[in-house]
Amino acid sequence: RIAVLMQARVSGVSGYVGNYKVVVSQEGGTETALEVGAIIVAVGAQELRPSGLYGYDGQRIITQGELERLLATKAEQPDKRLGSVVMIQCVGSRNSEHPYCSKVCCTHTLTSALALKEMDPDKQIYVFYRDIRAYGTRERLYQEARAKGILFFAYTPENPPSVKDSTETTTYVENTDYEVDY
Repeated sequence: RIAVLMQARVSGVSGYVGNYKVVVSQEGGTETALEVGAIIVAVGAQELRPSGLYGYDGQRIITQGELERLLATKAEQPDKRLGSVVMIQCVGSRNSEHPYCSKVCCTHTLTSALALKEMDPDKQIYVFYRDIRAYGTRERLYQEARAKGILFFAYTPENPPSVKDSTETTTYVENTDYEVDY
């Protein structure tokens, strides 16, 4: 009993909580009148492409969304060329330019890390984080990841990890406390 209307705009609302009358305008000038109990307006978003950050190139260094799409298309055949996997949280956010937390990245990271472990239990996976924000029941994902050997390393904004290409085939993620080859 949920209707998802894409490319739509709420053009009129009357009523009260639990009993709204809503007019929705869609492309082409079509208007639809609905009687609804609740209204959720999702304005859309785009994943940050961290150009210039951590050597992001969309190939060897990818976003969480790109990893999820890769996992979805290669679920049967994990790429054995991926030795260790390093995930860095809060790239391009929680700073002066983007001071907010999206509240979804940590959960996506935990889900992807567990999927990689499921495909290859011997794969080393490292997560560099400022805070792990796995709200409510998602805390179980974090506990499961730790139990399966996924390693978590906290960092501060003053001492973030850095990515350095030390050879043509090896990349290191480091800060002053640790260095990880992946």
